[in-house]
Amino acid sequence: MAGSDGPGIGLCPLDSSCVSLDEPGLWKFSLDFKPKKSAAFVNLYNNEWNTNFPEWQDGSWSSRVRLWVTRGGGLGEDLIVPSWEARLPLVAAVADGPAGKLAKKAQGLSLSRPGF
Repeated sequence: MAGSDGPGIGLCPLDSSCVSLDEPGLWKFSLDFKPKKSAAFVNLYNNEWNTNFPEWQDGSWSSRVRLWVTRGGGLGEDLIVPSWEARLPLVAAVADGPAGKLAKKAQGLSLSRPGF
């Protein structure tokens, strides 16, 4: 979400896939949507009908949401990169065994268009 002056807030729900902008409610969308308020609502349920009734779901609920400040001026590194890094964190593994023939250090992957 960004104002007309450029800077704004990036929002990436890590545990919930349904988000509503401007007002609560799912399945309300338009190709020419122009929000009237700077508000985002994260739906803890997995669908529009809120069928995750308490009788079916025990325990407490939580949802992680990552927020960050954007500099403005486009979608690239300000919004896309932080949200992908939040949803798909770097995963590494350690192997225990004899060393192979690969170099201990080498250049990794690179992108021709960073941020996309």
